Amino acid sequence: MLDELYIPGSHETLALHYPLLSSLCQTLPLTSQLTLGIRFLDLRFNLTQKGELWAYHGLVPQRRRAEEVFGEVYSWLEGWEGRQETVIVSIKQENDTPPDLFASVLISLIRSTTPLPSSPSNRTPESLWYTQKEWPQLGDVRGKAVLFCRFAWKGYGLHPVRWLNDQHVAWTTEIGGRDSLVQDWPPSVSRSSTQPLHRSSPLQPPKLPESHTEYRSSLARPSPLFIPQPPQKVGA
Repeated sequence: MLDELYIPGSHETLALHYPLLSSLCQTLPLTSQLTLGIRFLDLRFNLTQKGELWAYHGLVPQRRRAEEVFGEVYSWLEGWEGRQETVIVSIKQENDTPPDLFASVLISLIRSTTPLPSSPSNRTPESLWYTQKEWPQLGDVRGKAVLFCRFAWKGYGLHPVRWLNDQHVAWTTEIGGRDSLVQDWPPSVSRSSTQPLHRSSPLQPPKLPESHTEYRSSLARPSPLFIPQPPQKVGA
């Protein structure tokens, strides 16, 4: 099952635009993160009055529409690097519009059956997503994005029962009908060059590199699941 793997991810994947350098979460664009091995994307959107989803970090706009962001993911998945890979795409709502309305706009994008102009094989968005509520087998989602919902809606996709922030001590939640361990590393913990993962299996937990990101988190099953982490900064 996909949740039995360690999968590196990035916190606030699109948080590249800030007036203060100390507020940046990432230093590399989305495709570069994927190329470097990131397989869990933390995407956060606001639903505007025009009915469009735009990337935000809190109140700060990140200058990208959801269609553009998803298109970048699709292009990578269809390329030689990504066609045998899978990417877990976590979607979080950053404003207080009704969750059902936010979800309806999101689902209209990812369940579209219109062929993508950029797709060399005329694939549709719907064919590039896994939207079931249970964890899939890895072989069933190669070349696809796995929908992971972090907003108050119980429709398509995987849904964590709860999600705590800035908790470096591991805590348990249910995702896709299976127990998971979540570990969130606050700023005071993550500034060192490496951090050990919570010991979620008899194996020695790995240590992964840190980049500029101010903090990071991890998620694992009692047998390993995935580890949201910032990508390694080039030249660091």
